[in-house]
Amino acid sequence: MKHWRNAWQVFSKELLDALRDRRTLAVVLVSSVLMGPLLLMALSGLIASLEAKAELREVVVVGLEHAPTLKNFFERQTWVVKTAPSDYERQLRDAKLGDPVLVLPADFEAALLRGERPELELVSDSANKQSESGARRVLELLRTFSQERASLSLAVRGVSAELLSPIKVQERD
Repeated sequence: MKHWRNAWQVFSKELLDALRDRRTLAVVLVSSVLMGPLLLMALSGLIASLEAKAELREVVVVGLEHAPTLKNFFERQTWVVKTAPSDYERQLRDAKLGDPVLVLPADFEAALLRGERPELELVSDSANKQSESGARRVLELLRTFSQERASLSLAVRGVSAELLSPIKVQERD
């Protein structure tokens, strides 16, 4: 029992000394009490800005004047179409442009009408993480456009669009 009393006396003396030292008290308060909420606020702000960017539905395009059907599709999907700057490759490399750039060929519309598959180019920089993540969203958008065009082409020829999806999946919880 005497050991516990001695330990308590030493502990209380050290605690009293620590509380008397104002610098130690300030460091303890700042590091433990104030830094937690500040760090949480900073992290919350970062996550909010990333979510806002992810929800922003913008596509940066070169040559959209050659693709009125694609422009119409983007607008129906509520995406904002922006014209790419002339030096978009340099801006992507320098991480000044956060979105990937979709480059459309001059014969886009004519190729669609001929039943051909026009080749689009999606330019991003793998070192620019923001443009890299945006590329996935644009690829998904283009995949949806491609499916819509395929369904329309089949419908014009009198073929059911259900042929594009040979299975049907029912979800059950």
